[in-house]
Amino acid sequence: MVSLTLAAARLKKNLEFRPVHVAVSVFNFGTVEQKKAHALRLRDAGVRFLHLDATPEEKYTPEEIKQFDALEMPIQYHPMFPVDQAHFEALGNLRNLVTVFFHPTLTTDPQSLAHYLIGHGLDPYAVIAHDTPEQLWNDPSSYLYNPDLIKGILFMTVMYGKSERGFESDWLSNLRKVRASMHPAQRLWCDGAISDKTIPLDCGIDGVVSASYLLKASDPRVAVERLTNYDVAVGSDHAGLALKSQIIEHLKQQGKRVRDIGLYHKEFVEADAEYTDYPHYAHAVANEVSDREGVHLKHAQYGI
Repeated sequence: MVSLTLAAARLKKNLEFRPVHVAVSVFNFGTVEQKKAHALRLRDAGVRFLHLDATPEEKYTPEEIKQFDALEMPIQYHPMFPVDQAHFEALGNLRNLVTVFFHPTLTTDPQSLAHYLIGHGLDPYAVIAHDTPEQLWNDPSSYLYNPDLIKGILFMTVMYGKSERGFESDWLSNLRKVRASMHPAQRLWCDGAISDKTIPLDCGIDGVVSASYLLKASDPRVAVERLTNYDVAVGSDHAGLALKSQIIEHLKQQGKRVRDIGLYHKEFVEADAEYTDYPHYAHAVANEVSDREGVHLKHAQYGI
């Protein structure tokens, strides 16, 4: 029997809060000095990370990246061109660089690069874009889903070079497949035409990268709040997965903004029980319900 717990409670002070994190991309928004000013303004509005996109046409020199590093704002670095160990050695010691998003298809030896980044205190994230071969990301046994090697996934929701097409909502089914293949310890970020209207909170995301929506907002603090706010947090253990999906769809039809916080796939039950048993997700839902509702599903009627 599956029991359903509905809660609308204040957060307890001793519980860890797990918000949806927000990063701002300053790509194509002026000079380095102007980008730095944008980053500081958004940091003061509640944005946690500075996301540095670098393309073959617009790369940053090590000196320019060091200028961003001096802002004392955690940096995500996303090179959209082939990179190797030598590329990062040339950047030198960057105190605030925390995450590197790299494209597996643009990297000669992505697994060796990931090992190198981890060895230097950085979190390697693999980028899944429209041109990433499906056999790479649609295989749960892929190295992309090894949490000891790849700390997370950045899923692109726009097509590179065709941003005028906007948010690719047709790709959300692929996003859900990726989330279901990921280890529960991995983190999922989205990037591409992200706004309060497009953010896929019901796909199990942990963070989003946004540019125009944040940078053009008349009140950036309100824009950040609209990105991260939702009405209901939904979680379940492996026994409630099917029902969880039905409840999420039902709530969305009622006009609710829903965040799915897991579990996403029952295959991890035997391999990693610490991530799949109901207390983990009951705790996560309890963390999420502050001024909103929460739904937790579990097998049997004891324990909560």
